[in-house]
Amino acid sequence: MDLIIGKKASELEAIFEQQSQAIKASPGLKFERSISYASVVCDKELERIPLDALSLGLAVAASEDDEGMLDERFVFSLLLAASTLHRTTIDVPADSVVDPQLVLEEAESHGLSVRVLLPDSPVSVDSVRGYVELLLRYTSLWLSQSSGNFSLSPLDGYLEYKFQIALGHQPEQTTTDPEMQAFFTDGLAPEAMDFIKEQLDAVIERDLGGPEYFQEQIAKMGAAMHLKQVELQEARRQMLEQELDQRTPVPNLIRVTSKLTGLSTVDAAGMIYELKNGIHAVLDKYLPPQEGEEQFKAGRHQVTFAENIVSLLGSALGGHDHLLAAWDELSTSTQLKQTVDLDRGVTAPSEAAVRAAEHLTVSAKVTALAAGEFAALIGSILKTGKAIDEIGIERPKPVVEVTPSNIIAVG
Repeated sequence: MDLIIGKKASELEAIFEQQSQAIKASPGLKFERSISYASVVCDKELERIPLDALSLGLAVAASEDDEGMLDERFVFSLLLAASTLHRTTIDVPADSVVDPQLVLEEAESHGLSVRVLLPDSPVSVDSVRGYVELLLRYTSLWLSQSSGNFSLSPLDGYLEYKFQIALGHQPEQTTTDPEMQAFFTDGLAPEAMDFIKEQLDAVIERDLGGPEYFQEQIAKMGAAMHLKQVELQEARRQMLEQELDQRTPVPNLIRVTSKLTGLSTVDAAGMIYELKNGIHAVLDKYLPPQEGEEQFKAGRHQVTFAENIVSLLGSALGGHDHLLAAWDELSTSTQLKQTVDLDRGVTAPSEAAVRAAEHLTVSAKVTALAAGEFAALIGSILKTGKAIDEIGIERPKPVVEVTPSNIIAVG
C-alpha cells in the first residue's frame, strides 16, 4: 500500500483522466486499488476518483464566508467519496478552525472515521500545543457521543492501547498499523508524544475514569462474552433436544445412552459421535484411502479390512450362510427391518424391548428403535465388507412437527 498526502481534488481528477485514457488505449488494462490518498484538498468539488484509490481522506476545509462552517466543495466531495469508496475518512488539519461539532455531525451522518492530523513538524512540546487543544476539543465531543458509529484518531488507537495495559499487556508501541504510524507516530518527538498522552489522559479520566474504568469495562466485556457463550450453548442444547430425530442418525440410541449413563442428551450424542468418529480416525490413519479414492468414503484398504472381519465372522459361525442367518436373526430380534412401522405405531415393540424399557424408565418405542439403530451400526460393517447388499432400513419422510412424547423419527 502506498500513501500519498496532500493532493488536490483537481489533481485526482487529472489522474483519473490519465487512467481512463490508458484503458481506452489498452482495453484489458486494470488498475489495482493500492493507493491511499490522504488530506486531499478540495480546491474544487471532487467528481471522479482515481481507479487505483484504496482509500481517500478529504481535508476539512472552512467556508470562505464563515471560517467556522464547512466549505461546500468539501461537503459535496465527501458525498461522492463516501458513496464510491468503502474506506473514506475525514482528515482534520492541525490548524483547522472549523467547528468540531459540525465535523463530527458530518462523520456521524455518513458513518466515516475522523482523523485529527499532527502538524508538519511535531518535534517539540511547543510545536504540538495548538494541535493538542484541537484534539482535546474533538475528544471531549466524541466521548460525549452516545451512538459511537465512527472512530476518532488518534484517540481510538490510544484507548485500545490503554485497554491492553488494563489487560496486563504492555505494548511496545501505541499502534502497529502502518498508516496510523505514518500519521501519528513517525516523526513525533518522544517528549511531544508524552505530552499528548498526558493531556488525553486528563480528559479521559475526567469524562470516563482512570485505570479502574478500563478494568471494569474489560470485566463487563468478559462477563458479557461468557454470558453470550452460555446462551449459545443453551440454544444449541435446546435445538438438539427438540430436533434430535432430524439432526442425528441414531436419536433413540442417544436417548437410551443418556438414560444408561446419566449424561445429558447433548453429552450422550457427543460420546456416541466421538466413539464413531474415533473408529473412522483410526481407520483413516492406518488404512487411508488410496490415491484417487473419494474422501469420506471407505477406501480400498478399509473395504479389505471389513471383508476380512466378515470372513472371520463367517468362519466362526460356520460359513457365509450362517453369518447371513445370524444377521437376519439379529435384525429381526431388534426389529431393525420394522423401524418405520415402529415409528408410525403400526408395529408394537417386542417383549424384550418392553422389559428393557421398564428397566430404563423410557418408552418401549424408544428402546426398540435404539436397538434397531445399534444393529444398523453392525450392519454398516457387514455392508462395507460386502456380506450384505442393504442394511434394510427404510427412511421415513421427515416429520414436520416433533412431539417427543409420541413421535420418534428414525434418522
